[in-house]
Amino acid sequence: MLGLGALAFVLGSWRGPVAEIEPLITTALYLIGALMATLSLRRSHITRLLGPSEHALDEYAADCDFLDDWRKLSQARLWQIGSFFVLMLGSRSAALFLTSDPGYGKLVRDPLVDGATMVAFTVMAACYSTTCFCTLHLTAGLELAVDSFAVRNLKYFDRKPHATLRQTSGKLSDFLVVLATSCIAASILFAYQVVSLNLSASGFAFLDILLWTGWLYPPVLLFLYTLSSAAAVTGKVDRLAPLVNSWAFDDTEVLDDARRYVVQYILDSQAGFYTRGVRVTAFSVQKICYYFAAGSFTLLANLWQ
Repeated sequence: MLGLGALAFVLGSWRGPVAEIEPLITTALYLIGALMATLSLRRSHITRLLGPSEHALDEYAADCDFLDDWRKLSQARLWQIGSFFVLMLGSRSAALFLTSDPGYGKLVRDPLVDGATMVAFTVMAACYSTTCFCTLHLTAGLELAVDSFAVRNLKYFDRKPHATLRQTSGKLSDFLVVLATSCIAASILFAYQVVSLNLSASGFAFLDILLWTGWLYPPVLLFLYTLSSAAAVTGKVDRLAPLVNSWAFDDTEVLDDARRYVVQYILDSQAGFYTRGVRVTAFSVQKICYYFAAGSFTLLANLWQ
């Protein structure tokens, strides 16, 4: 709260052109989203799943014998998140010195504003990366939980993985909504900046656009990656029914009533990853990615004309 208050003071005390502090406004939007997402995770008692006092998912993974695989997959995703973090900080630092205009992230020659910009961006990148890794860690465990059920046997089906999916996705629901809101707000501001540049007919260099998008796009891409990992959990669940339908529970019967009952139970349960009651699927995430890519291409193409 103190950091947000200090950032609001810096923005309120600025007396120069608004275009020069638009990168700081974008950073503030991302930062507010990251902090609110962190608070939503704490409010949903995510520690009851991951510790430090309770380790419900770790115990479930140990019982189902996929704890080691979960740790390996999470470690790989940690390296991916670390790459995003380095990219954000590297692009933002380079933009301070190599771009030609403060609108792209260049220094404004005001120590207070420049210092607040880098501190706020570093805190935002750290919070954003940490919270997204938390979600990626959980979705990795959920994917392996579904795989464990599918590959081993129906023994773990009695442990109600559907309830585990619902409980975990419910704790992450507000987190994803808050991150989506901050990304949309930052994208709207980016579109406004591009339109302003087109109207002003001011020149720009390719390096300016590269470094500008290099620190502005990674949070959005990181959110889309997190959302796609949630959709992957739903995709794994959707493949359960065809897989179970291919199992032979009784060698003497082609049409097995027990198998048909289990398949129908899986279909009726509609298990998967839900956000505010909406089932997150690969199709919906692909549409979001296509819209984002089309919008970005349109804006940047108009900027080049």
